[in-house]
Amino acid sequence: MNEKDTLKGSYIFSASPGQERLWFLKELNSQFGPAYNIPALFKINGFLNIISLQKSINKIVERHEILRTALIYDGTKLLQVIKPNFLKTIRYVDCTIKEKRKKFLESSLIQESSVHFNFTQPGIFDLILYKFQEKVYYILINIHHIISDGISLEIFVYELFEYYYFIENKIKIKKKDLEIQFADFVKWNEKWVSSSKYLEYELFWKKKQKDFVLNLTLPKRNRNIDTIIGNNVNFELSTSIIDLLIKESKKLHVSLYAFYLSIFAILIYFFSNQKKFLIGIPLANRKNQQTQNIMGFLANTLVLNIAIDLNQNLSDFIKNNHKNILKLIKLERFPYSSLHKISTNNIHNSEPIFKVMFGYQELENKKFNIKELNIERINFNTIFSKFDISLFMFQKGKQHRGLLECRSHIFSKKESENFYRYFSNICRIAKNTNILIKNIQFYENNDIKFAKNLLKNPDNLYLNKKLLEKVVNFNIKNKKFSILDATYKQVPINIPGILFINHHNTYLKVRLTYDKRLNLIEDNEKDQSNIIENKYHDFIKANSKTEKILENIWKSLLRLNSSLSIHQSFFSIGGHSILVAKMVNNINKKFNIVISIRDIFLHPTISHIASKIESLKEKEIHNTNINPQNLKKEDIVEIYKDINGKKI
Repeated sequence: MNEKDTLKGSYIFSASPGQERLWFLKELNSQFGPAYNIPALFKINGFLNIISLQKSINKIVERHEILRTALIYDGTKLLQVIKPNFLKTIRYVDCTIKEKRKKFLESSLIQESSVHFNFTQPGIFDLILYKFQEKVYYILINIHHIISDGISLEIFVYELFEYYYFIENKIKIKKKDLEIQFADFVKWNEKWVSSSKYLEYELFWKKKQKDFVLNLTLPKRNRNIDTIIGNNVNFELSTSIIDLLIKESKKLHVSLYAFYLSIFAILIYFFSNQKKFLIGIPLANRKNQQTQNIMGFLANTLVLNIAIDLNQNLSDFIKNNHKNILKLIKLERFPYSSLHKISTNNIHNSEPIFKVMFGYQELENKKFNIKELNIERINFNTIFSKFDISLFMFQKGKQHRGLLECRSHIFSKKESENFYRYFSNICRIAKNTNILIKNIQFYENNDIKFAKNLLKNPDNLYLNKKLLEKVVNFNIKNKKFSILDATYKQVPINIPGILFINHHNTYLKVRLTYDKRLNLIEDNEKDQSNIIENKYHDFIKANSKTEKILENIWKSLLRLNSSLSIHQSFFSIGGHSILVAKMVNNINKKFNIVISIRDIFLHPTISHIASKIESLKEKEIHNTNINPQNLKKEDIVEIYKDINGKKI
C-alpha cells in the first residue's frame, strides 16, 4: 500500500499541533521516532486463547479511529488519514524453541520497543505475544505517542482484556458507543484557537514568559556527546514514605503531585546549581466528559517556572508549587506549540523550552475479571530518554512507583540510581516541612565515607589538569583545598552533582562522579547546542537569482514585507517546524530538486540554502550529461547516490 492507495476511500482530517511536532522531530532526526514509543509489558499465567485475543484487537481497532489512522504530509500540512476498515495482526513468537530464552526475550523486547514505525501506514502500534513456556506468556503492547498518550494506553490495555473476557465467555458485548473520536477533538481545538478564551490564555503566557529561564545547564559526563539514549530506572516507594507524605500533604492542604514535584525540583537545583529553571508538566487535557474514553494524543504539555529560595522553608515551597499547578490545570487547553512560539525568540523550534519533565498520574485500580488467567504488569524500560531528566510518578491504590529517565551523557546508570535514592531521602526528610531548603541533606553515610576517602587520598582523583591550570595554578597534592557542595558547605558532599573546590579562596566549579573523575565546569561555559545566534553579519541583501527566489519564499511564508539579510536565521524571524516543511516543498517544486528538512535545520539561512541548491543543480547537470548506454551497474548506483544521497 503506497500513500496514494492510503487516501482512497479514507476520511481525511488535519493533524493536531502535537502530532505535527512529533512528525517534525522524526523527520529531523530518525532517533526521535522510537524515542516516543509507549510500551507496556504484561505477564500472563494460564491458558490463553490466541484467537480470542486477536478478536479483541479487532474490536478495539474498530472502536477507535486513531488506531486506523495514517499521517501523511501533503506538501502544505500534515493530515490524519483514517481507514474505514483495517486489521492489525498479533505477532506470535515462540520462545520455548529458543536457546537461552530469557536472554532472547529481553533482547527481543528492547528491539521491538525501539521499532521505527511508518507513519504513512495505518496501525502505528504493535502487539507481540511471546510464549515463554507452557501456560506462561508475555504480551508487549507498543504504541507510538503520535496516536496515543498515557491514558490512551491504559484504555487500550483495559479494553483488550475486557473484550477478551466477553469473547471467551460468549457474553454479548454491551459497550456504549463513543460520542466523539480523536479527529473530532482536533477539530474542537482548531475552533477554540480562534476563541476569546484562547486570546486570554495567550496574553497570560506572554506576560509570564518574561520570567522564563530557558537554559538549564546540567553538567555533561561527556561534553562531545549529545544523545537521547537513556539510563532509566524503575522504583517503588516504601509504605512508610507514602504514609508520611500523605499525612504531611493533608496537613499542608496540598496534593501529592505538588509534594513530589517540589522534591524533584530541589534535586535538579542541587545537580545544576541553578535556582531558576522550567519544568515541563504533561497534562491530561480531558476535562470534557466525552473525551474520557477516547484514544489519541490528547495530552498537552505546559511549563512550571521554578524559583528556588534557599532561605525558604520546604512547606512554603511546596504550597507555592501546589498553587501554580492548579493554575496550569486551568490553562491545560492552551497548546504547547503556541507556548513554544511565544517563548522561543531565538531558540530552535526542534528543541523544547524545558530540559527536565515531571509527570504524575493516578491509575485506576481496575482488575481484569478473567478467572482462567493471572495477568501481571511488568515494569519495563525503553532505552531512550526524551529529555535530559524526566521523573514520572504513578499512583495506583496504595502503590506509588516512579520511572526516572536520564540521558546517558548526563547521568551514568549508577548516578541515575543514586538520583532515586536521594529522591527517597528527601521524601523522608519531608516529615519536617519547616526545614529550610539550604539545610536539606539528602546524602547518606556511604556518600560521606566516599567524600572523606577522596580527601584523605587526593592522588586517587582523576583531574582534568589542563582545564584546571587555565584558571589557577592548582596543585592537589598540597592538600590546601576543600570540597564544597552547591550551597558552599564543606564535605560531606552530594554526589553526583555540581561541587566547588576552594583553593586559596578561589572557587572552581567542578563535577564529581562515582568513578572518581573530577572535571572543571567553567562559569562562562554555556550549552549553546540549542541556540541559534540572533546576531548575524552586516546586513547583506539577496543578490543572486536563487537568493532572491528564496527571499520571496521566506517573505511569503512569514508574511513579511521588508527585505531580509541572507545571513539571518529562519528561526530568529518567526520560522517554525511546519513552515520549514512548507518551505522545503516550495523549494523542491521551484528548483526541481530534492532538499530535506534536515538541510534547513542545519543551515537555516538564505546564504547556506542557496549554496546547497546550486550544488544540487550542478550535480544534476553533471548526471544528465552521462550516456546511459556506457554505464556499468556500479556507476548507476553512484549516480543514484549523488541525486538522493543514499544507496539503492
